[in-house]
Amino acid sequence: MYKHKIFFLIGCPRTGSTYLYNILKKNPEINLLPKENHFFLSKNIFKKKNYFDSPKYLLNKSMDYYLSKLELDKVNYDINTLYFYDLKALKKIKKNFPNSIFFCFLRDPAERHLSHSLTQIKKYYLYKDLGDFNFPITDFSNLQKSMAFSNEMLSFSNYEYYKKLIKKNNIKCKYWSYDDLFKNKKNYINFLKSIKIYNFDKKFDYLKYS
Repeated sequence: MYKHKIFFLIGCPRTGSTYLYNILKKNPEINLLPKENHFFLSKNIFKKKNYFDSPKYLLNKSMDYYLSKLELDKVNYDINTLYFYDLKALKKIKKNFPNSIFFCFLRDPAERHLSHSLTQIKKYYLYKDLGDFNFPITDFSNLQKSMAFSNEMLSFSNYEYYKKLIKKNNIKCKYWSYDDLFKNKKNYINFLKSIKIYNFDKKFDYLKYS
């Protein structure tokens, strides 16, 4: 077991984790690990390969490698929106870092689906000229084929199931509503203070940083 204190944001995708990451990385008083590094991820969460990003910390690296990225004299933050669905990963984190704290953003499944689909469209138009983003935009004429309407994220929206599984295994996690946070500046500032973040830009510009 290690003494490091780590705040883990464990989910879910398309719930504001990028916005939080961009706030955290501006703060020199904390230690922020690369976003979605997947170090503890024990399985391929999504069936389709394109949903599983290449980890920034390779999965076969040793624990010593992960420890080298942490700092004892700072609060460490690790953001991974797939750990919510991976009980084995959460149990490993709890075993190795008993001082760790888990929190999770939750959002209406339909809104998450729409947000993801719009992001895919935006990426297509931004990067299509570079030839490194293949999005079948013509498939919008066929709803059965379209990526936007076959989003696997919808099948990972059974929040109550995962919450009960986490609770059953004695993993304490604080859950936050996306709507309560991002539609209310006061709530978001209080949330930041609850995870020990006191120095941040008071300007509330979600669209710019998300």
